[in-house]
Amino acid sequence: MPEPSSFPVFATITLGRLKKGYPYLEALRHMNALFANSAEEVLAKAKCSETRQDVDLVIVTPADAGVNVYDCIDRFFTAALERGLVLCPAEVGPALLIAQKPDAWLDIAMEPIENLAGVPERFGVGPMWGKKGISVNADRFTKPDTRWVFVQPRRTP
Repeated sequence: MPEPSSFPVFATITLGRLKKGYPYLEALRHMNALFANSAEEVLAKAKCSETRQDVDLVIVTPADAGVNVYDCIDRFFTAALERGLVLCPAEVGPALLIAQKPDAWLDIAMEPIENLAGVPERFGVGPMWGKKGISVNADRFTKPDTRWVFVQPRRTP
């Protein structure tokens, strides 16, 4: 297993506070968050942690992981995993949005969830018209400067 990465942690959030995607959807609605594309239907299907756990999150661009061209997301994810990072549980997107208001758009490095039309999509969170916002996209490629959120495993003493 690769050593944990040395990317700086930008946030630590607790997963498992809400046990299903729908309560996250309701919490974000209560906060007047904005939803774009099919974010609501994908969020309602998201699996969530059954137990509470803190996770450290890092922001990584494809260029940070050595992918310096417009390239396949899978290739970038492989490079990031080889550097000791871990894909986020889907719950990270809505939990991060509830915990803080990102100052820039962040894509969540996660396994995609199919929308009602069967299209696999990933979450993105950030500012949307002055409010917190969550969206999904089905992109298969990423630019070298796109900001992605990964889990950074905690180092064991």
